[in-house]
Amino acid sequence: MISYESILGYLLSVTGVPGSLPPSRVWDTIPVLAERLRISFFLAGLIGECPHPDIPEKVVKKYRCDLSANIARNAVLSLQIRSIAQLFSTAGIPCMFFKGGACLVRGLYPSGWRFMTDIDILVHRKDRDRSLHLLETAGYCEKSDGVEQVHHLPPLSHPIHPGEVELHTTPYPLGEADERSLNELWSHAEIVLFMETPILVPGPTDHVWIMVRTDTIERVTIPRLPDIIEYSLIRDCKLTIDHDVLVQRAEHDRMPNLIRAFFYGVESFADGNDTRSQHDSELLRWEESSRIILRKELRCDCWHSSRRRWLAVRFLPPGGLKSRTVFGIWLAKEIVSTDRFRPGTFREKPLFLKALIYMKLGILFVVSGFEYLVFYRMTHKKHD
Repeated sequence: MISYESILGYLLSVTGVPGSLPPSRVWDTIPVLAERLRISFFLAGLIGECPHPDIPEKVVKKYRCDLSANIARNAVLSLQIRSIAQLFSTAGIPCMFFKGGACLVRGLYPSGWRFMTDIDILVHRKDRDRSLHLLETAGYCEKSDGVEQVHHLPPLSHPIHPGEVELHTTPYPLGEADERSLNELWSHAEIVLFMETPILVPGPTDHVWIMVRTDTIERVTIPRLPDIIEYSLIRDCKLTIDHDVLVQRAEHDRMPNLIRAFFYGVESFADGNDTRSQHDSELLRWEESSRIILRKELRCDCWHSSRRRWLAVRFLPPGGLKSRTVFGIWLAKEIVSTDRFRPGTFREKPLFLKALIYMKLGILFVVSGFEYLVFYRMTHKKHD
C-alpha cells in the first residue's frame, strides 16, 4: 500500500512547506487539500495507524471521529448493497456494482478508509425501465433536484437507506461505436461473495479503466491521488491488471496519453524520487502546473474546473494543433451533453440559445486557455 510518508510528502509539496513533517499551522491547510483531493478518510486512517506527536491533537481527534462515523456508514451501506443485489437477483435482472460499491464488495480498503458518495449500479439497456421500476417498488424515488446524465438516471434516494443509487446503462458516457467495450465489461465481470451474497463487480482491469476514464473531465491533475491509491490497493490484493488493454482503450478513445499520465503519477509515489523527470519533461511540467493550480485554489478557496479542463485539452491528445483542436471540440460536446443539460434537450433549444451556450463555452476555453499559458510559461522556464 502507498505509504503514509509519500502521501504526506505530496500534501506538503502542494502547500509549499519544507521538511518531512508539517508544523501545526500547516494542518489548517492539509485537511482542506485532502478533502479537495478526496482522500480525507484515507489520510484519517493513516494518521490513526501511524500517529505522530507533531500532528496537532485536535486534528487527530477530528480524523478519528470522522473515521468512526464512516466505518458505521459503510457498514450500513454494505447491508444496502446486499439488499439491492438480492432484489435484482430475485427479479432475474443482471446488475453490476462498480466504483465505490465494487471497492466495498472486494474489500479493497481498510474499514472506513473510503467514503462512498453513492451506489453505482450498471444494468443492460434493455433492463433499464424494469430496473427503475424494481427500485421504485422497493421504496426508492427520484430526487427533486436530480439530473439525468447520458449514462445514468437521476439519483434515487430511500427514506431508510443512507446511500443514493445511480442506475447506469454505461459506466461513463459512451458513443455508439463503443458497444464492444460495454460487452467486454460484462463478459470480464467477476462474482464476489459478499456477506454470503454473490455480487457482480468489474474485473480488475475494467475496475482500473473505469476509475481512470471517468476522471477525464473533472479531475485532470497529476497525480490523480485517489485513483493511484486505489490502483495500489488492487495490486496489493494480487489482482491481475492487463496494462496492454488499458493502453489500447485509451488509444481507441482518442486519449492515448491518459494511461501514460496515470502511470507517471503511480511511479512518482512508488519510487520516491524524481528520475522520471529526466525522460518525461512534458509530464513533469503538467504535474507542476497542476500543483500551482492547487496552491492557488487553497489560497482563494475555489475550485477552478475550467483550468483543469484546459490542462486535459493541452495534454491528453497526441502532439499537434489539429489533434488537440479535435479533442477540444469533443470535450466541449462532452461538457454540453453531461455537465449542463438533460440529455436530448440541447437539440430542442432555439438557435439563439444554442449560440449563447456555445459562446459561453468559447469564453470558458479562451479564459482558461490564457490562464493555462501563464502557468505553462512559469513551469516551462524552470526547465529551459
